[in-house]
Amino acid sequence: MKRVLIIIFLVVFYLALANMQGCSSYEMSDNPVIETTLAAKTTPEVATSGPENAVKEIFFQSEIMGLHDLDETVLQERFDISPELYTEYYGKYADGRYGVSDIFILRPAEGREAELKEALEQVKIARINEFQNYNIYNALENAEDALIFNRGDYMVMVMTNDAEGVKELIGKYLPEAADA
Repeated sequence: MKRVLIIIFLVVFYLALANMQGCSSYEMSDNPVIETTLAAKTTPEVATSGPENAVKEIFFQSEIMGLHDLDETVLQERFDISPELYTEYYGKYADGRYGVSDIFILRPAEGREAELKEALEQVKIARINEFQNYNIYNALENAEDALIFNRGDYMVMVMTNDAEGVKELIGKYLPEAADA
């Protein structure tokens, strides 16, 4: 009976060990494949409009590694965007280890639209400089091709490998300005 238990234990141990080795093979790969197509993966239905839902849709089932939510501290300390320039913020940014995938959706403070746009232009320049000598997963090209535009009451920066597709997706969630 003890032999049977020992054999069962060894089989379970072997299977667990084989499973762990299979999980770690991604980390050891010289060329890991990371899914960076954002807009192509969509939820079955568009829930409701709004910037928060746009961000959820953009990153739905995303396998991009190193993504972080925006917050006031990050906007000010990492991207040098003063909280005085906006009243709302939504989005995510990549830490840069696996490329770039930044989506900023900001509602400008009254009368601060030009300053906010300039701040976003400076973020774009800083990201280009960041990836000059570290162009991983086309980060430099994505930063250079970043889009900064107005949509409804928001100013948006899209810095991904599919900026046009993401811009189109954002258009589904953010209505044009009422006076447009």
